[in-house]
Amino acid sequence: MPIYNAVPVPLSFTDHNRASTYSDVPTLIENCQVSDNCISFMLGLERYRGHRHWNGTKYVKGYNYDGIAFDNGITETNAYRLFVDEIKQIQIKLKKKLAKNPATLLQHEFDALVSFFYSNGSIEYTETDENQFNLLKQLRDGNKDNVASLLITDSRNPRRSSLEANLYIVGSYPPVRSRQWLRNEGIQYIRQNYSNLRDENDNIDAIAQKQARYSYYKEVKKFVVGTSELEQREVMRIIALEGDTTVDTSFEKGKLNVSTTTDNAYAGITRTSVTNTRDVYSTST
Repeated sequence: MPIYNAVPVPLSFTDHNRASTYSDVPTLIENCQVSDNCISFMLGLERYRGHRHWNGTKYVKGYNYDGIAFDNGITETNAYRLFVDEIKQIQIKLKKKLAKNPATLLQHEFDALVSFFYSNGSIEYTETDENQFNLLKQLRDGNKDNVASLLITDSRNPRRSSLEANLYIVGSYPPVRSRQWLRNEGIQYIRQNYSNLRDENDNIDAIAQKQARYSYYKEVKKFVVGTSELEQREVMRIIALEGDTTVDTSFEKGKLNVSTTTDNAYAGITRTSVTNTRDVYSTST
C-alpha cells in the first residue's frame, strides 16, 4: 500500500485552549523521556488480565503483554512491570526512528507519539480504511496541525488516536484509571468469566483457566469459585515450586520477582505513576 504525503483532512487547532499540562519548553530528542502522566494515560486504556486471552490477533495477558514470561499466569504487579518496560523500549525505538529530526519536541508531543507508536507499532504513517499517510514527513516538516490532523483521522483505534491528537496539540492528559481500580476490575473479570474463558476458536480455553486460577489466588489468597480440589492442589504446587523469586528463567526478564502488591500498598497509589509505586519493586512477596 503506498504512503501518501498529503493530509486527507487538514484541520486547524489554533482556537483550541491549551491544557494546564501544556509544556512550551522544547526538549532535545535524545533527552526526551516518557512522563508519568503518559504512563498513567496509556495504562488507563488497558485492562489487567491475569490470564491469556485472544485479542483478535494474538494471545496477550497482563497489560497487553504477548511474551513468554509468566506462563502460569501473571499478577498485576508483574503485569505493570512488563508494561512499563515495554513503554521504555518503545521510546527508544521512537527516538531512533525520528533520528533527531525534528531536533526537539515538547513533553506532551513526545508522550503522544510514544502512545501512538505503542498502539500501532510504527510512527511512519497513519491509516484510514483504504490509505496510509506519511506522519513522519509532517513531524519533520514541523507542521503540528497536520500531525494532529493525521492522528485524529487514523481509523485503527479512533478513540485512542483522538486522545493522542488532543494530547499532542493542546497537552491534555485524559482522566486516568488507578492501578487499584484496574487490578480489582481484573479480579472481578475472573470471578464473572472463569468458567467461560474462550480461546481463538471460541472453545473453552483450559490454559487461560489454569492461569486464571493461579493469578486469582496470588491476588486474593482464595480459590476462584469452580476450582476443583485437584486444581487447588496444582495451584499450591506451582506456588510452592516458584519460591520467593523464581520465574520463567528462559525469559530475558527472568530476574523479576514473583510478587503481589498488597491492598495496603494499592491504597497509597492514586495514579498510575512509576515514581509513586517505587515500593512495588521491592524483593519481598
